[in-house]
Amino acid sequence: MAVKNPDFVKAALDKFGSDKIVVGIDAKNGFVATEGWLETSNVDYISLAKAMEKMGVTLFVYTDVDRDGTLTGPNFEHYERLVAELTTAKVIASGGIAEKNDLVKLQEIGVAGTIVGKAYYNGNISLDELKAFGG
Repeated sequence: MAVKNPDFVKAALDKFGSDKIVVGIDAKNGFVATEGWLETSNVDYISLAKAMEKMGVTLFVYTDVDRDGTLTGPNFEHYERLVAELTTAKVIASGGIAEKNDLVKLQEIGVAGTIVGKAYYNGNISLDELKAFGG
């Protein structure tokens, strides 16, 4: 939605406030994926995030669709770049989490939170381990 209709995002921010809007950025090979990951735009994830932050977005969920559900570990380089490029907005990481050490490294990078799916369902990360990270 954000890449194809930024005016909608701006209207939502104006109507509900930046504390009520979270923008999801799904990327494939660093470019924003759309249409349920079936299409890839020519907009890179950093450019979209910076434009949305300038508009007033304060929280993003970033998913590397190449890693989502794979248990291969997150794309740490993407998270490092995104956190470094944003001025005040926060990032929630999603995609590829395989083990507790992934959570530790993402926390060190500075992400605000992490979505854990398959690693929890498969038993790679326990509920107690997640609770230790505030989840």
